[in-house]
Amino acid sequence: MHIEIPLERFVDFYRLVALGKLIQGLVHNLNGPLQNLGMDMEMMEHSLRSDNRIPAELSESFAGRLNRMEGEFDHITRLIKSASMRIDPEGDFLQYGTIKAFLVQEISFLYSNLYFKHNVQKDIDLPADLPRLDCFSRDILLSLCWLIQSVVEGMESGEANRFFMTGKSLSSALELSLVVEGTTVGTSYKDTLDEEMDPSGSLQVQDALGMRTLLAILRLYGVSAAFSREPTRFEMTLLIPFRYNPLS
Repeated sequence: MHIEIPLERFVDFYRLVALGKLIQGLVHNLNGPLQNLGMDMEMMEHSLRSDNRIPAELSESFAGRLNRMEGEFDHITRLIKSASMRIDPEGDFLQYGTIKAFLVQEISFLYSNLYFKHNVQKDIDLPADLPRLDCFSRDILLSLCWLIQSVVEGMESGEANRFFMTGKSLSSALELSLVVEGTTVGTSYKDTLDEEMDPSGSLQVQDALGMRTLLAILRLYGVSAAFSREPTRFEMTLLIPFRYNPLS
């Protein structure tokens, strides 16, 4: 495949790389303060429960608040740990978890898109027996993350109100379907029609992380894509090959 990248788009790639390095440093420097906060909360909880000078009602009230804080703290810690594993070029997050947990967490990351968070009903139907992450290549998973984000970013212009994600394991691949429904959804994703993307031809990159670019990258790793588009509905079905048979 031949890819033509205008200088402006190349600068976009450079900015994304620079942003990734910045986030990597930020995540690394958050670990220490978070550990200190966790230990302080544990000490406060112990003091509240063991200090007889504190009235029981007050102790229980503060203990309840601390429990909620610990829950939020654990959630933040898990997100940061997951993000740090993904952006570490030397790390291997593939040994952790399943593709289901990975995709569910990816959707939670995309709540930063406020339209998606507040205006779109989300239905994630992924069976528990989906394979482990190490059944897939790292590059496929990272490209898949960006592809899902690209789908989400097109929702507002199409006045989308529903998003479905379904998946199932086949003999040698994962079948993953993304469906978006809304008032003018069909026009939002017109550039993703299969006949508009010829893998053997030249790809004009107009967006560093555009859907066409990401699908072209996924095809290089053996991923196939099929589309269905109607005025109020768009569906993309991906067949993502396993690196090896998860049942072997």
